[in-house]
Amino acid sequence: MKKNRKVEIKIYETLGVKAFRKMAFKFCLAFLTLFTLSYSKKERKEALYGNPSNYTVGNNVTYDGFKKFKKSLRFNASVHTIAAIWCIGHLLIGSSLTIPLIALILNLYCVMLQRYNQIRIEDLLERHKPRYEKKKQELKEELINNEILLQNTYSIVDKKGNESSINYADLINNTDSVEKLKEYRRKLIDYCTSEYVYGVITIPYEKKKILKVHKEK
Repeated sequence: MKKNRKVEIKIYETLGVKAFRKMAFKFCLAFLTLFTLSYSKKERKEALYGNPSNYTVGNNVTYDGFKKFKKSLRFNASVHTIAAIWCIGHLLIGSSLTIPLIALILNLYCVMLQRYNQIRIEDLLERHKPRYEKKKQELKEELINNEILLQNTYSIVDKKGNESSINYADLINNTDSVEKLKEYRRKLIDYCTSEYVYGVITIPYEKKKILKVHKEK
């Protein structure tokens, strides 16, 4: 971790962001528990701990999962920043000070916590990036060199139903996620090596688009 980031982390910890994180997590857990009282023990555990939230990555503890979580942290921090600005404005012009002041402090701590988590995740991603890139390259080479997969026809269908063909090599080379490459490998190879399955399959692509794969007899 870079020196300036270490200093920033130390400042947040001195201001009590770790204690605030524990408090926020317990509050969210208690609040969500109210909506899972009718769940089974297994369902409740999955709902409370398995899904990503503002403060946890959930079960998706992969490189791609942490990348998605980092993006959500930025969005959440922007929401709390806007709320903090609103509180400051209300303090300047409002007659009541207590509620806006408490809300301002809470939102500032939320912004600090999101930034604190973001720095730690960025450090984690930087340390694991070489291994991740190596794995991604290995998967791309495996998929591109698969002669059976090269024989199929591929196209992208958007949310309006518009369909456009895509070159298989471009599809693989432009995929920047190990999780997505693994999904392609799992679904495409199972589908294309089967002697009994023909026709069209669809795979989620990105931004509400789907990948359509057509296998000829």
